[in-house]
Amino acid sequence: MIASNEIRRLYIQSEEDEFNQLSHHKKNALLRLFIFLKSNWIILIAIIITSIIIGRVIYLNTVKNEFLSHQLDTRIKRTLTMPAMRGSITDRNGNALAVSTPIASLWVDPTQLNNLDKNKINSLSKILNMSTLDLNKKLNQKNKTFVFIKRAVTPFQAQAVLDLNIDGIYKMKEYKRFYPYSDVVSHVVGFNNIDDAGAEGIEYANNKDLTGADGREQIMRDRYGHVIEKFGTNTQVKDGHDVVLSIDSKLQFIAYDALKKQVDASHAKGGAALVLDAKTGAVLAMVNMPTYNPNDKLTITPDEVRNRAAIDIYEPGSIIKPLIIAKALNNNIIKPTTMFNTNPYTVGRKRIEDNHHSPIMSVRDIIQHSSDIGASKIALMLNKKDMWQYYNDIGFGKKVGTGFPGEASGIF
Repeated sequence: MIASNEIRRLYIQSEEDEFNQLSHHKKNALLRLFIFLKSNWIILIAIIITSIIIGRVIYLNTVKNEFLSHQLDTRIKRTLTMPAMRGSITDRNGNALAVSTPIASLWVDPTQLNNLDKNKINSLSKILNMSTLDLNKKLNQKNKTFVFIKRAVTPFQAQAVLDLNIDGIYKMKEYKRFYPYSDVVSHVVGFNNIDDAGAEGIEYANNKDLTGADGREQIMRDRYGHVIEKFGTNTQVKDGHDVVLSIDSKLQFIAYDALKKQVDASHAKGGAALVLDAKTGAVLAMVNMPTYNPNDKLTITPDEVRNRAAIDIYEPGSIIKPLIIAKALNNNIIKPTTMFNTNPYTVGRKRIEDNHHSPIMSVRDIIQHSSDIGASKIALMLNKKDMWQYYNDIGFGKKVGTGFPGEASGIF
């Protein structure tokens, strides 16, 4: 029994010694680890931070690459448009009929509106004469980076808005069309729309030549909207070409004044007048009534815009008489001194007579007095087929080729 207790005691003592020995080794290991960590903690922290940064870079360049590229393009990078000046329209003597003047337009990047408050919105509303409701609709389009606030503002309005120092609101240069002769030449020149593109008349017909090409400039902005760098390939501005018309502004005004007086005196609904160069056929004046002021587009009506001289179809009337006589003279059927009995007479069921009766007239007199009787008798002396071919060769039933929008071809 004593021996057994001794053996157990010795066994327990052995286990305790072994345990103490293992604990001593562990303590030494922990002590060495503590000493290592204490002496190299800066290196470990640096390794951890570097690992985090590398992981973040990998994440941004893979998972978030497309999103960040889009944000860079929309928030920092921007392509500025430098508008081209539209070409001028002048008369044959160089007098300006349509010119472009530089104006300011205001636009906003809604994603940059960091310091906008109620007071500044109210100030914007007063300066631009806009309701706060309309302003908020424009300023709250957060899915866009370019929204026009108001175009064609005065220099005073533009500067007053910029003086508010609102992040994300900018000024850009545009051009406004001005027509010095106003309603005197409006049907010839026409007018432009809000985007400065031709909408009527020569402005529309020659829009491609007048327009030119806008320039492009790629820039980078900081968070305050300041340009910090220009990059990429920039495109230079190419201004539009000038267009010179055959119109003589002096004759245009004379024709305008004469037509207006006659329309007013006869209480007519409308009228048209043309002045042509008899040798070349060039249009020296083209006037219509009613007319309109192209500088005030808000008051223009469709009836006023109608260019009757170019798009309406008329019966030739008395202008056919000298053409008939010219054909007869060319065919040696008559001479300027040939005499005709100009008493009233009947052709079929139609009685031909003149307002100013004269029993006998020469060819010269027939032209001078515009005699229906004399002209009709000369016409009956001509061959029908020859006359048809003659009218066709002159251009009856065909477009004149002025280039005006909606030009009529006539009926023959």
